[in-house]
Amino acid sequence: MLRVGITGSIGSGKSTICSAFSLLLGVPVFSADDEAKIVFVNSTVEIKKEFGTYDPKELSSIVFRDKVKLEKLNSIIHPGVRARFEEWVKEYADHKYVLMEAAILFESGADKFVDKIITVTAPVETRIARVMKRNSISREAVLDRMRNQMSDEDKIKRSDYIIINNDGPPPMRKIRKIHNELIGI
Repeated sequence: MLRVGITGSIGSGKSTICSAFSLLLGVPVFSADDEAKIVFVNSTVEIKKEFGTYDPKELSSIVFRDKVKLEKLNSIIHPGVRARFEEWVKEYADHKYVLMEAAILFESGADKFVDKIITVTAPVETRIARVMKRNSISREAVLDRMRNQMSDEDKIKRSDYIIINNDGPPPMRKIRKIHNELIGI
């Protein structure tokens, strides 16, 4: 079974693309972001000890403006997410491939645990508008998060497949093409 990472900068539409793979093509999808939230809840004592808070909004304002503190938080969260992924993969051994959706696939080192990588991209202003609307946060807060992610150009250089996800329905022709290659058709 192939392990395929799917990544993209905040607001690129990774979740929409993953939904297409899952709902329309039956591909199992592991959401590293969702799992990180579970690991976060299980690590609140350690996080509060390290940062003085475990409130997500307060923590965001601390770590997205200080790379050292962000790295420390990641060192608490990422090992737990990887362990949960390894357990999850076992449930889908009969599939040709599974997807690991991870916004910071490269930054977290999770790219070392997958066989292929898909990067989802969208224009910067589209991404900013999507995140502001989805998270009810300011443009500056979105930009803080974006500054802590690898550029789309760098992600694309390290990826096997690229999906451009502008506004509108998911690009199904491209998704099916990638799917067919991954299952060997």
